[in-house]
Amino acid sequence: MTSRERMLRTIRGQDADATPLCFLLNSELQRDCSDEHQFLRRQLDLGVDAVAALPDPAWTFDPSVSSEVHREGRGGENDLLHKVYHTPAGDLTTTVELTDDWPHGDDIPLMSDYVIPRSRKFLVTDPQDLAPLSFLLRGPSPQSVVQWRTRADTTRGLADELGIATRGAFNRLSDMVCWLCGCEAFATIGLSSPAFFRDLLSLVSAWQEEIIKVFLSAHPDILVDAQWYGTTFLSPTLYEEFLAPHLRRRVEMTHQAGALFCALATNTVMPFFKPLKRLGIDALFGVDPIQGGWDLQRTKADFGDSVTLWGGINGYLQIVDGNIEEVVAATELAMAALAPGGRFILAPVDNVRNDAADTPEARRRIAENTQAMISTWRRLSV
Repeated sequence: MTSRERMLRTIRGQDADATPLCFLLNSELQRDCSDEHQFLRRQLDLGVDAVAALPDPAWTFDPSVSSEVHREGRGGENDLLHKVYHTPAGDLTTTVELTDDWPHGDDIPLMSDYVIPRSRKFLVTDPQDLAPLSFLLRGPSPQSVVQWRTRADTTRGLADELGIATRGAFNRLSDMVCWLCGCEAFATIGLSSPAFFRDLLSLVSAWQEEIIKVFLSAHPDILVDAQWYGTTFLSPTLYEEFLAPHLRRRVEMTHQAGALFCALATNTVMPFFKPLKRLGIDALFGVDPIQGGWDLQRTKADFGDSVTLWGGINGYLQIVDGNIEEVVAATELAMAALAPGGRFILAPVDNVRNDAADTPEARRRIAENTQAMISTWRRLSV
């Protein structure tokens, strides 16, 4: 089978010639590659499966929106950075306290994990902020879609040449709300202000659906929908009531376009097994027995007959920071628990990325651990 055939048959629950091994994310390998072609080719040269990511469609603010930023302080750490967006419906303001590792200079981006712990005033705090926010969340323009389709066609041509699947991603609804409001608000406003929470999710989701439509217009094989913060900060009850209806609509859109839907969730996922199954997803990426706390046997028992599981080992603690013996044992455990009966794709969750010191020793360790995982998988996958 080609890599594409193996991946798609596994996600559909059909027989394949082997259990796939496919990195959804591998920052360490990617940074050593000059372009996407080399990155994908390197994965195939390793003997694993690969998926080509379609480029993200470009979106812009409404042309009427303007912004300004000013810094308060002495030009060092703990200064305050203030940003205001001016829109026809009013202003939106946000403030962060700067730290020595702030990567965005004198700007506060709309989407960044760095904003959440440093925020002193989030951008969206009450229902009156939704009208101005709507001017910031505008879908791709017709001209940008035309330009995007040219780049997407190039990616699809590359995937066809290599015999690999394509994916569109990531559409981070829960994460976007956390960037806008903060994680505490995301976790609680469904209880304190349900109408506000419902309206906010509807506004953000409608904007993201416009982007999803662009992705689906290129006919990807898989749409990956990432909700890293959904299971982390919502209760299962609030997830089912507020988030699930939007995710279910995305599943329906994806299936109507002839693509497969992969949900991504990594942390505190086990209490959400029932709501996730009710979404009608085809695959679930994020199975991590260490940081995610997934019970592999229970996960396989609950999902193995209807949802393809993607993951099995931890990308950082095992591949990046572990040793060969640990990697071999983790791979053997994942294969024994999740591969029987099919519907399993082995992968480090959720990325292979070295956030510590980049030294020759660290890079050598990552390469050796990656090869140990691949060799063990190859021994057990047929």
